[in-house]
Amino acid sequence: MRLFALVLITVFSDQTCTGDFNSCPNGCECTEWKGYYVSCTDIATIPRFPGNTETLHLYETRLSSVPQDAFVNMVNVSLIYLSVDVTLRHLEKHSFYTLKKITHIEIRNTRSLTTIDPEAFKDLPKLKYLGLFNTGLTIFPALTRIHSEELSFMLEITDNIYISEIPANAFQGITKDMLTVMLYSNGFAKIQHHAFNGTSLDAVYLHRNRRLTYLSEDMFAETISGPVLL
Repeated sequence: MRLFALVLITVFSDQTCTGDFNSCPNGCECTEWKGYYVSCTDIATIPRFPGNTETLHLYETRLSSVPQDAFVNMVNVSLIYLSVDVTLRHLEKHSFYTLKKITHIEIRNTRSLTTIDPEAFKDLPKLKYLGLFNTGLTIFPALTRIHSEELSFMLEITDNIYISEIPANAFQGITKDMLTVMLYSNGFAKIQHHAFNGTSLDAVYLHRNRRLTYLSEDMFAETISGPVLL
């Protein structure tokens, strides 16, 4: 009888540990609907999310940064949305790193976000879409370590009113395949020479950039192809 009880305790303990590892974090809701979906609100730090998470939505959070390897255990995550955070200031090195299945990252309404480390987005082979909306960035983010292997990639940078120019080589290294760039309602005053160097451009959209007064005649110099649509 004692041996049987010991076996039951051991089995129960193992299940409890496994459940804790995959448990829903405080401040979050976890549901299984079209995949495993996690939604978190009013959290001040990024917790350890269940490893089977496929979609993550962080809404009205109170983060100061997205730290290194914040999502490293999320081997199945394909979509990450981060929206409405008035305290987020930094995306640190390797914030979004080697997420092998991630296809979509969207960050919006983070007006205190002023720093994105050059290696914050790195080695994301399945990434198809990156959107940065309404941030506090003052310089164009370094995105050249993404290294997507998808046939088409869409980059959307919109309503970033403090970014004053697009520098040379701004889009190099995002993808070797077709790139669509949507740059709406930003603070751009200048687009420098070789801004699109090394890219295969499908389309470039520059609508509603009211401060834009200087476009280098060489801004498309050294592109591999395109743009097809401007």
